[in-house]
Amino acid sequence: MHDTGIRPTGIVSIASIDDALTALEAVDARASRVVELRFFAGLLEAEAADALGISVSTLKRDCGLRARVAAQPPQRRPRLTELSDPAGAQI
Repeated sequence: MHDTGIRPTGIVSIASIDDALTALEAVDARASRVVELRFFAGLLEAEAADALGISVSTLKRDCGLRARVAAQPPQRRPRLTELSDPAGAQI
């Protein structure tokens, strides 16, 4: 196995994971469902996209955009309702 150099810094409780998913669901229900399908149900991107009735490219684009927003400091994050994708559709 390849050593990534990443070391766990502590134990994450199931309750904190559930709280995070609940908070995400309040902001973006589809993103929460993607996390559940990909990480807890073990579905591949194509399987998760099919289960949600969206294309793989939409799943990737939405997740990538949300990841970039989440990586910004909280005071600089736009609200998700203010964002749109490159095609101009509201996300």
